[in-house]
This record gives sequence, structure tokens and C-alpha cells, in this order.
Amino acid sequence: MKNFKDFRSKKEKPTFSKRVDGISLEVFKNNGRFEAYVDGDMLDSYKSQNDAVKAAQSFIKQYKD
Repeated sequence: MKNFKDFRSKKEKPTFSKRVDGISLEVFKNNGRFEAYVDGDMLDSYKSQNDAVKAAQSFIKQYKD
């Protein structure tokens, strides 16, 4: 039987992975869109990888405090 943790885990490798101020930032390609994950939670999906990275980094900087 699958656990909730199994559903939330991502099986593929990220196209972009970085730590910003101690918070993990990952970008995955899914169905032609790039999904940005901040600390394991999906932020949003974007048309390009660069847009996803910029949005996630600005999110981290804005809500760090």
C-alpha cells in the first residue's frame, strides 16, 4: 500500500536544483511546462526554466523573513 509520502515524492531528477539562503529550490519539467518547487512544495508552473527559477528565487527573498 502506498503512503502519503510516496505520492508527494518526485521520481524524476530536477532540471535545476539550488539552495538559496538554506531553502531548497528545484525545477522539474512536466508535460512541456516547468514546475518550481520551494522546500518541496510546488510554487507554480511556467513556460520556461528561466522564468521558474527567477520566480522561485524572488519568492524566497520576499518571504524569507
